[in-house]
Amino acid sequence: PLSASSLPLKDEVAEVLDLIGANLASKRGFIESGEALKTAKKKYPLLPMPKTMAELEDIAILRDVLNELEYFLDMKKNFIASLSAKQLDKYYEDEK
Repeated sequence: PLSASSLPLKDEVAEVLDLIGANLASKRGFIESGEALKTAKKKYPLLPMPKTMAELEDIAILRDVLNELEYFLDMKKNFIASLSAKQLDKYYEDEK
């Protein structure tokens, strides 16, 4: 298997996780996180083909993590879009 230091896109995945964590309660935080996620996903087709089954599995796991994060951000975006102005104010009242 690949070592943690040689995992492809490990820095991009870490950045996405960091942004989501830091901006989870922010009004527009999912947008910044979503942009970082899209940037990371665009790099996948550019990766070299894995040489072993273990490398393939490592890459697949990272891709699955990115897909799950994308699903999470979509759910948050849809939830926020469903709130009224009053509900949004209540949801984000700690930001004021």
